[in-house]
Amino acid sequence: MRRVWGFVVLVLVAAGLNGPRPAAPVPRVAPAGSPVPGQCYTVEPADAKQPFPWPGAGDCTTAHTVEVVYAGRVGAGLIRTVAEGTGENLKVAEALMQAEVRQACTARSREFLGGLWRGGRLELLAVWVKPARSGFYACALAETADAGAKRYVPRRAGLKDALAAGTRSPLAIGCVAGAGLAFVPCDEPHQSEFTGLFTVTPPNVPFSADGVGAVVEKGCANRAATYVGAARPDLTYGYVGPSNAASWLGSDQTYACYVSPVDGAVAAIRGTVRGIGTRPLSS
Repeated sequence: MRRVWGFVVLVLVAAGLNGPRPAAPVPRVAPAGSPVPGQCYTVEPADAKQPFPWPGAGDCTTAHTVEVVYAGRVGAGLIRTVAEGTGENLKVAEALMQAEVRQACTARSREFLGGLWRGGRLELLAVWVKPARSGFYACALAETADAGAKRYVPRRAGLKDALAAGTRSPLAIGCVAGAGLAFVPCDEPHQSEFTGLFTVTPPNVPFSADGVGAVVEKGCANRAATYVGAARPDLTYGYVGPSNAASWLGSDQTYACYVSPVDGAVAAIRGTVRGIGTRPLSS
């Protein structure tokens, strides 16, 4: 039995891709107002989906919600193809352009954090710079208060090496509570607990909703049984990750797995279920 709630996907702001196609050569200089790594902004999730420039760039030691970790431009060939393309060729080129940005931001964020962003209380943003057809973009990170990335957490420090191996990160995911999927410590009442990450292999496998879904379901179910120490009928699992072909293309194919009590088992759990085996749930 499984439970799938709320997908968090790497957000790629595509605004502007369907606007007028530029006739100018491929630009070599970033547009005015383009962000640079090390800049931080105070924006809400809805505003973070808009293309740059954003107002209020500041230092990351002051209060902020989003940190820019990389800025770049897609390949010149793709920019020309999008500028000159029509019909299906244009749609394919735009998808490849978005995938290139998603792939770059996933890789750059891993280098910056020292680990996979989905393993922490984070959202990864891949954001175009206006005009989007120029191909310039920025990769940014935000600490989130919930698994759905509906609320950001203000910070006064950067995220460099925040998920580095061998450290107990303060951004590690513990448990999730309430309809808002808020992140909470596992010693507080909660409905779901993070059990780890599962990656679909091989890389760049074509997306199929049924095929990928079946693989992730099996992977997270096995992870839940290993994490708990037993396959229990009163516990089920959920996962968060790419949910369609658009969010899959260029992603790292990684999902966050959660374990939860089945409906009616208990209203909430207090304490971890890690290694609980067949012992009763603690409500």
